Amino acid sequence: MEAHHRQSHHDLAPDVPTRLTSSEGDHVSDATENATQRRFSLGYASDQGLGNSSELISTMDASYYPPSGRTSVNAEVKPVSSSPRKASFKVSGGRALRRVRSSVRVVYFKESFYEVYGYLGLVMLLAFTLSFLAMLYITVVQVIPNWTANFLMGTDTLDNGEFLLMTKPSLTIVVTSTLMLSVFACLYLWLIVFMLSYNNETTVNSLAQAPDPTSLNYRLTQKLLPFLKRLQVQTGGAPNERTASIASAPPSKLKSFEGLKSFSAKIQRTSSFGSITASKLIFDFTSMQGTYHRYYDALLDFPKLIFQTMSLTTYLNNGFPLPIIFFYVLPLGFNWLVSFYRFQRTKPDPMLVVARVFYLFDLFFAVFAPIVMLMYSYYNFDLDRENFRIREETLTPGTFDRIARLFADPIEVQLVKTGFSNLQITEGGYILVKCFLNLLGIYKWKKVIAHLILANRSRREDKGARAKAHVHPHSRMHTMVGGFIFICCSLGIAIYTALSLSTSIANFFMDVELAPKTYDSWINAPDVTEAVRALAANGHLQTVQIINRALPELPEELRLCKDLRELILIYTKTQRFSGWMKEFTHLEYFHVENDFLHSSLQYLPPDMFSDMNNLRFVRTGGASGLTEYPSLAGLHKLSTLVLSIVRGLTELPNLDDLSGLSTLYIAEAVHVQSLPSLTSLTSLKNFAVFRRNEICCNGWATGYCDLTNFQCLPRVNEPTVQCVSDRIPAEDLAVVEGVGGFLCGKNITQDLEASEPSLESTDGVCRGVLYRECHMNGTRGICYNGRMQAVHCDVFGEYEKMRRLQIARSVGDPCDPEEEQWLGCSDK
Repeated sequence: MEAHHRQSHHDLAPDVPTRLTSSEGDHVSDATENATQRRFSLGYASDQGLGNSSELISTMDASYYPPSGRTSVNAEVKPVSSSPRKASFKVSGGRALRRVRSSVRVVYFKESFYEVYGYLGLVMLLAFTLSFLAMLYITVVQVIPNWTANFLMGTDTLDNGEFLLMTKPSLTIVVTSTLMLSVFACLYLWLIVFMLSYNNETTVNSLAQAPDPTSLNYRLTQKLLPFLKRLQVQTGGAPNERTASIASAPPSKLKSFEGLKSFSAKIQRTSSFGSITASKLIFDFTSMQGTYHRYYDALLDFPKLIFQTMSLTTYLNNGFPLPIIFFYVLPLGFNWLVSFYRFQRTKPDPMLVVARVFYLFDLFFAVFAPIVMLMYSYYNFDLDRENFRIREETLTPGTFDRIARLFADPIEVQLVKTGFSNLQITEGGYILVKCFLNLLGIYKWKKVIAHLILANRSRREDKGARAKAHVHPHSRMHTMVGGFIFICCSLGIAIYTALSLSTSIANFFMDVELAPKTYDSWINAPDVTEAVRALAANGHLQTVQIINRALPELPEELRLCKDLRELILIYTKTQRFSGWMKEFTHLEYFHVENDFLHSSLQYLPPDMFSDMNNLRFVRTGGASGLTEYPSLAGLHKLSTLVLSIVRGLTELPNLDDLSGLSTLYIAEAVHVQSLPSLTSLTSLKNFAVFRRNEICCNGWATGYCDLTNFQCLPRVNEPTVQCVSDRIPAEDLAVVEGVGGFLCGKNITQDLEASEPSLESTDGVCRGVLYRECHMNGTRGICYNGRMQAVHCDVFGEYEKMRRLQIARSVGDPCDPEEEQWLGCSDK
């Protein structure tokens, strides 16, 4: 196949006869007769001028490439004008060389994919394709993180879609990261197209051209010249050593295509910058076959190796499971060893097998490692989703028996969150790191593909010639120092990992009893203060979850845990919180639930949430003794707010800054006469005001005063409800109706006190047996640990209905025919 393209002389097939102008024929004849005696050098080319450089290339073409008869198609070289070619070189170097290239007709050969890339080519294509798809997925994660996480984990119906509480970065970071990742996805797709264009004439022509002296890459390498020159002296390399070896080599041992290409490129760069040594140094450091390319590789390898090692330390500090640690540390240690092997390697690697294997590991760390960790967390996440769907069907909104997060393993939940956080870009600094590592990887792959395409073309055009491997000069000191660094880093990773695993520091404190069997074990729960104090002393706790255990006050040592993210205290008898609570600036999840009859919550610091800008979930229950609620100002990321049994409050906090709030539940606010404005709750999806609330009696919410309703009847030791003339603003009512909110329905016909466990309802009738049929005051009920209290007789009916559905759908705990026959359980 013949095509017109701009191509330098050294890109011609070696066996193609050419017709040269008469002004050049003499040079060809003379060079042929004296091929074994003439020696060429860049210094000679520079001294004789660009005209003689052109003659030099033509002479070497004729001398070293005798016709081999491999093809019958000839490529003609015709001058652009009738003037000699020498005259055309008298303009500026780069422009003149391009003018000569435009007059060449080239013969192209068709290569197979295997000839160019070998078996690793298929692995490269697969890796690029997966990288492209991964980048698309990560881009989607930036735009809709919560939906993406819920869709993958199947948690879209749990906790009103806020089960995982994904981080919400700023709009600027979301837009920037989305654009950046979209560009990377396109670049990986471009690598696939570029790789498959190995037979495209335009691609080959563009790769064969000399580097553009005005390009950023070339100008950056110019800045490194002082360092490169010093390194050349230290390794014993001579400025003209490589040129002399090319010029003096016999035709059978000459690297024909690569030698002439580099020779021509050096001539063009010399004509542009007037520095043969500078151009040669740049080539020797940046070219895949350059004399000092191993230093260039080390310069590119160290940043990403350091970043990968830092990621390992993060995984160890966060207490990742052993399979993830081993899955990450083994390739990382291997990566360090391969880097050292490449650094000290002296033998040529024409197919770049070692480099390609090494770069495939780079892709694993840059793209696939976060995906692998996410897949691990997905397959190890165990939650009975169908069971919680039944809870949502049967239980009153707002009760924490519907909070799936409380029943899930916090370690598994945190692993899922961490897996997605590795995909989600939340900080500007991480954008820069991600951008640098991906650009570095794409740049290296581009160089590898370009080299393989040109090297294969060289082998095809000079099939009979066997080039002697060029021995790269090595400084023994540099090899020893480099080897010491690489090997020490690899061994250091193994030692650090082993020590971290053997002396691991706890990140989680969990002491949970979901169903106390007796009344005494619930009222007089074991005290865990000393256990919390001991683990908190290391300062690394991120999650504290205590249920049905005593913790009268938070130990001072907990203050050291600046990275605390989740604090869940349910029936712990914690009545007061210290002023240093506001120091937990990374806190995301805060849930305090007390027994309002025996140890209700009494005090929260007014400025407790002032610096907790990452707070996503707040629930305070059993807070009948709380008279003032902390300010919610600045909590723009808060998504769930539940105020339960807040009988001591007369006013609810301002909600104006809660633009991200999606769920608002209020229960037993018996002395609050009106709600704060709801118009700023632009993200609201779930709203409920239930049980006893004064706004449902005094006419503010319903439009009429009704003091005869059960919820509004006078109680002992409580002031009588007074009718008011104010009404809920129309815009607030529109917000409630817009989300289908529950506002003051006649949903409760018994006081909350009646549902609390007592000695009779626990030890008297249930005796710690779940789902047993029981009777209290002539009403049939079910023995159940409602709201994570002791197993007691519940007569409200919701838990009975829930259990019947579980048995009918075969979800939840296996039924016991002996105890649950009355619920529909049978031997079958």
